[in-house]
Amino acid sequence: MKKILVVDDDIDITLLIKEGLVRKGFHIESYNDPQVALQEFKPDFYDLMLVDIRMPKVNGFEFYQGVRKNDIKVKVCFITAFAISYEEISKILPPELVTRQNIIHKPIGIKELINKINEILR
Repeated sequence: MKKILVVDDDIDITLLIKEGLVRKGFHIESYNDPQVALQEFKPDFYDLMLVDIRMPKVNGFEFYQGVRKNDIKVKVCFITAFAISYEEISKILPPELVTRQNIIHKPIGIKELINKINEILR
């Protein structure tokens, strides 16, 4: 069973993602507060993180950088409802993470999300 961490400040988004992915056999842990998610992060536990880019207090990139201090293996996919350029992302992230595969634009259906997750985890 694949273990996924979902971090998004929008409660409705995390509930939708969690419910949809649990029904498809994924183990999901979700947080609406990125600071709490960082404090409770379990290194070497998750296969993938789905992280919103724009969150209060700690944005998705800052969250990712905090996680990387404790876990260099976990994969990440960023979620956003805003237009974001790959140039903007490449200033923050390592080159291997700056791909269309690692960015999901909201809204997204569960079927499409599962396809993205499976692509990333291959």
